[in-house]
Amino acid sequence: MTEYKQKRIVDSKPRYVILDGEGLVIDKNPSKERLNQVLIWNFKHNETGICPRCREENTVTEKSILDGNACKERDKYGKKTGRFVCENHWKKDYEKYNPDSSHNARKSVANCRTDNENQDHSSTKGNEDIELACKLYGYIDLNKKYNNHITPVDCQDPITGLLYQIRGKTLGIISRYTTISGKEKYYEGWDFTDLGDEWYKDYEAMIFICRSKDRKIIEEIYKIPFKNIKEKIKRIGIYKNVSKWIPWYGKFRIKDEEEIRKANDILQRILEEEN
Repeated sequence: MTEYKQKRIVDSKPRYVILDGEGLVIDKNPSKERLNQVLIWNFKHNETGICPRCREENTVTEKSILDGNACKERDKYGKKTGRFVCENHWKKDYEKYNPDSSHNARKSVANCRTDNENQDHSSTKGNEDIELACKLYGYIDLNKKYNNHITPVDCQDPITGLLYQIRGKTLGIISRYTTISGKEKYYEGWDFTDLGDEWYKDYEAMIFICRSKDRKIIEEIYKIPFKNIKEKIKRIGIYKNVSKWIPWYGKFRIKDEEEIRKANDILQRILEEEN
């Protein structure tokens, strides 16, 4: 009987298994000697049979196996890329890029298009931060330029053509710990998460806008280059009033007091226009 090897998910990890001529698993834990003696399964979708997007994002699961779960990947213009992806990633692209998707249908009448935003909603806060950065640095808001509110990158410098991402956060408790005596203490700061979504984009820098608890004051601004984000950083916790040590992101803090003052003047005007 002819045997083959192929990567499958075993105990939540991708590893080689042995298949029979029909593609059925006959050995989940083969030895290295046995693996060296068999051929790789001639999978028609790609060499490993695993969704390439799942591998790139390090989110491989059983649903990443393309056997019976393969869809032709398309780019944002609807053109085929030549790759096969899992059904989950195909659906994400469809909802994001296809104008007939339910997501884009809802988006066409979204509050951000009708000036009827909830001022306490996270998307509204994000729009405030983008507006602030654009007015502070003279950037173009690409979401408004293309009227879609889903551009992968937020802003562009019209002079240099460079792209920038904007993230804003309100001051909060960033970490807690218990002392030897049993007393609980905590550090305040700004916790920027989900940065893994930014690894595969292309921009000059990400601008972090750190606001006070009531969101009415810009306390700190950081402009961190893209090369420092793409080094697989998923989270940046910016601590307030750190004196004993200098964090790696400290060198990217905006120290120009005039720039921070100008940012606060702009924020006050934005908040006044909303009220």
